[in-house]
Amino acid sequence: MRKFFFYLTILLFSSSLFAANRCDFQGHNNFTIEVIVTGKPTPQEIYVTNFGYKKTEVLWYTGSASDSGLNYIFKEDQLINGLQYAIRIINDADNGILKYYKKPIGGSWNQPEIYYGYVHQGNIHVLSDNDDVSFSCQDGIKEPEVSPDLCKYFPEPAQSWKSGSSLNIQNSNSIITGWSAEYVSAYLSDGKLKTSYDIFSYQAGLPGACEVGSCIGGAPKVETPEPIDVSFDSKVNLSITAWNYTSNCTLAQNCQFSESNGTVYVDILGSLQSLNVEEYSSSDKHFVINFKPINNGTGPAIQSYISGGSVETIFHSGNYILGSVSFNGGTLKVHSDVILNLVTSLTQNNAVDTIDVGGKKDLIIYGPSASLVFSTPNIDFAAQILADRVTFSNPVTIRGAITANSLTMSTQNINIIGEGACLTGGNVEEDYTLELSPVLDVALVCEDLPITLSVMSDGSLASDFSGTASVTINGVEKEVALFGGKGNITLSSSGKSQSVSVNASLDGYSDVASVAGNYQFVPYKIAVDDQYVIANKPQTVSAKTLACSSGEVVDVGYNGALTAKLSAWVAPINGIGDLTYAPQFTEGEASSELTLDDSGQVTVTLEDSNFNCTGFDNCPIEGSGTLKGQFTVYSRPWTFALCSPDNASMNGNISDASSAGFTPAGNAFALNVRPLRWVSTTGNDSDPVSGSEAIETSSYCSSPVTQNFFIAGSELNSTVELTHTVAQPSDGADGTLSGTLALSNSEGVSNSYLPFSGLAWSEVGVLRVNADTQASYLGMNINQGYRDIGRFYPAWLSLISNNWNYSSNHDEFMYMGQPIAYDFVVEAQNMQGGATTNYSSFSPSLIADVKLLTVDTSDDNSEFGSRVEDYDLHFWDGGSQWSGAQLQVSDAPFQFNKLQTSSSPLITRADGPYEDGFGLRVTANSSGVKVDGVDFKTSEAPNLELNSSGVTLDTGKPFSAQPDIRYGRMVLDDVGGTSTSTIYIPLRTEYWNGSRFIENEQDSGSTFVSLGGYVCKQTVWSGSGSASSASLQGADSAVAVKNGVSNKLSAKPHSNMDASSLREQIRFWLRMSDTSPQLSEMNVSCGTSYTNQPWLQYNWRDRGDEDPSAVVTFGVYRGNDRIIFRGESGLTGQ
Repeated sequence: MRKFFFYLTILLFSSSLFAANRCDFQGHNNFTIEVIVTGKPTPQEIYVTNFGYKKTEVLWYTGSASDSGLNYIFKEDQLINGLQYAIRIINDADNGILKYYKKPIGGSWNQPEIYYGYVHQGNIHVLSDNDDVSFSCQDGIKEPEVSPDLCKYFPEPAQSWKSGSSLNIQNSNSIITGWSAEYVSAYLSDGKLKTSYDIFSYQAGLPGACEVGSCIGGAPKVETPEPIDVSFDSKVNLSITAWNYTSNCTLAQNCQFSESNGTVYVDILGSLQSLNVEEYSSSDKHFVINFKPINNGTGPAIQSYISGGSVETIFHSGNYILGSVSFNGGTLKVHSDVILNLVTSLTQNNAVDTIDVGGKKDLIIYGPSASLVFSTPNIDFAAQILADRVTFSNPVTIRGAITANSLTMSTQNINIIGEGACLTGGNVEEDYTLELSPVLDVALVCEDLPITLSVMSDGSLASDFSGTASVTINGVEKEVALFGGKGNITLSSSGKSQSVSVNASLDGYSDVASVAGNYQFVPYKIAVDDQYVIANKPQTVSAKTLACSSGEVVDVGYNGALTAKLSAWVAPINGIGDLTYAPQFTEGEASSELTLDDSGQVTVTLEDSNFNCTGFDNCPIEGSGTLKGQFTVYSRPWTFALCSPDNASMNGNISDASSAGFTPAGNAFALNVRPLRWVSTTGNDSDPVSGSEAIETSSYCSSPVTQNFFIAGSELNSTVELTHTVAQPSDGADGTLSGTLALSNSEGVSNSYLPFSGLAWSEVGVLRVNADTQASYLGMNINQGYRDIGRFYPAWLSLISNNWNYSSNHDEFMYMGQPIAYDFVVEAQNMQGGATTNYSSFSPSLIADVKLLTVDTSDDNSEFGSRVEDYDLHFWDGGSQWSGAQLQVSDAPFQFNKLQTSSSPLITRADGPYEDGFGLRVTANSSGVKVDGVDFKTSEAPNLELNSSGVTLDTGKPFSAQPDIRYGRMVLDDVGGTSTSTIYIPLRTEYWNGSRFIENEQDSGSTFVSLGGYVCKQTVWSGSGSASSASLQGADSAVAVKNGVSNKLSAKPHSNMDASSLREQIRFWLRMSDTSPQLSEMNVSCGTSYTNQPWLQYNWRDRGDEDPSAVVTFGVYRGNDRIIFRGESGLTGQ
């Protein structure tokens, strides 16, 4: 498939496409379908059926072509798991063309893939087995607007776009090859090949510099490329070394990492101003830097990237913008469908191993203003490179194309070979292999022998391949047509005993190895069908002895015992393993067990050289001959065991607290996947071909493996893939399994296991991991192996939010002794900071216990719990209010008491205010440990320590919103006036600010009531023995202070008439609580009601904390002459 530059453009689609769960058309008419699909590890298909729902074609598929009887048209292997795509397929029936378009949602349509052919004619359905697929269907052709095709800048191996461009070849052993036949035909003349360059070095003008001739000017230039429009906005500078990666690679730095067996896997999550990664010989860590798409197929923008030492850099399929790049050693891996948009420069220094993952040769480096310098020696690099200046200063082979205004090849053995995806359309010959089946066989002279030619790609049948093969049969050449990747050959001996040799090669693919087979036609043979078996599993095999008699096949009543011989390992050719098969023939038939203890394909021979052939065709005159038979055994691994590399326990569950936890969610772990021989003690009787039964394999990590499985080649190429589901809780979220999820069988270690590293599960609970091959193995399906791995537990708890529910009109504060409520949310998270929603389904004993933490920050963070009412009840165990990943606590009662210096009478001392030291911690269980070690993330500030005598006992997390706790009181001023006047009493609320009492301006909620039922009254002194009716007034119902003060309260005299007035002194209390010292004093009369604000009491008279009071003096002076009665006893109220 060609490469294209993706612009982030949102296209609006016509509403004429109507949605359905299938489309109904007539195959001979034009039509358009559009489907939204999501990248998944499991296979997906869109297929065509007739109206009887018989499948006729597969239009689009992501797995393997599993049905050899169907035509598979568009194979898609570049979807990213979890990313959504729109795909559009157009049937141009008028011209016999099918077109396939794709784009990430929010991105742009790519250039189409073209298939020349027709779908089933007549009435058809187009549908999918995926429930989440919805079709948009339209008659006729609806072409989308596609993104620009960058391949237009690479029409030939080398070209330029500016006037004055130069081609500077400085050694005669450097060359540019791979010019198309059309180009050579148009621009080669007199041994000189015209190019689009203008200035040439001496060596460039020598014969052969441009392969077919010398290089000269005169050919058209390519279109001027569009500039890169980018603004690098990130201010994040990230440096990673073996000494700082744990602290520097954080989510705040657009970075996350996992670690396994000394390898640190780093994912870049967002744009950076600079990224500098160093790994030199002194480092004990190996860094793998992963660049992946983060937004509709577009990766993070990096203004400067420098890798030093042995760093491995991987670009996954996507579109990336880079300012400058410098590779100073290490490895560069590029997946298919990668575009590197380069703004200023790229340099490769030291030895950089460059790997084209998938071998599609479709990397595009696009830098119209950039300068590229390749100083790495002896690399073989596949890419299409566009830049203003490109310089090669060491021997190198570039497989692709170069478009540059200055191209310099400054030394010998620099080869530019025009064979990249833009020049070949993605048809890379090395992707194909040719296979012949069987390669050895014995047939009777009176019967035909069919053999099959198959074109394979990555171990699977290349069902989209059409072409021809040249086949030579005993020296006679013929052409065999290949359709759907297959061709058939029929051999015949014309009734004669003979040997036949067959050789075949794929026409037009010179790099694809030819294949050969050898066959024997005999007058009599032992007939055994080819066998499909499971390695080490005995299988009963039926055998017959047959002969030709008068040109017809007849049974031979043969009696005797034979021992089979393993004639040859066909695949792998250097395979190992023992065959056990010794049939006992009775009357020409045998039924005996056969066992091949390893995997692969072998040829088996049975032979009796002293067979009495009298009476049969072609029997020698002496009456004896050789009775022989050959057949092929195809053996596969039984299943896959998933094992811990370090034998760590993986059997924990979510219900038994005594079971062991495995690892935190999101933490990197590894699995060794072992292809197993059949284990006899299991009693499992899987069918060798279907392999439909999944096998639980936790008990088989020490069982023998099929060593041949790790030897790749032809049909033995296999990819093992890991998939997953949640096993516990039963209704839990599956989460995401990331890391290395697929490995080729050739990546095995010690012919023993495949190392799946850097795995991480985003959820908690028990994870079921399944191991299976992506395609069949020698035509058989290996039984899926699975294992439940647990217990995954949260990496940490995070205090998400909290709130203090202060009393109404108390502006963000509370008084000591005043009950309020508080809320908070704690979330269990994985290593990446994501919520682990399965946590609440754990047994309560396996969920972290959370407790309120209160410390005195002015006293070395000693515990302050004695001041908190019912402190030990501020505790939430696993059986509390957990839901999903969160512990959500609402309206929890909270009261911070005053510092008590005496209990009888109750006396408190002013302290505070307290504005910090409050938070949460995880407590240990009865065994003294925190469950699974789950705690708040104390590796990041801020933290809240709990100390005792200078020793840290525990560390929790402070609330982000700390309370404001104040020692408060209500104050009434002593006042005086005439004996007949109403006297106003100033009232205020105060709090201790640490050094003195001040007005509490944030208080507009404290209340008082002046009715007699809410008041205590004591006559301190009276000028008459008469009873007084003086009282308080101004608040017949609850009145609140405003900003801490009130002028509403006043004292009403006994009488406002001089004649009946009383000179007296009265103490009035405003009742705040049901207890107060004055209630038990002599000559104090009290109402029975109170405002229930004991936190506003204070130790005014050294008799204990009591209600606020004021002494009111009526008659401090006579009414009109204002004569003060000085010296009269009792006037001061003391």
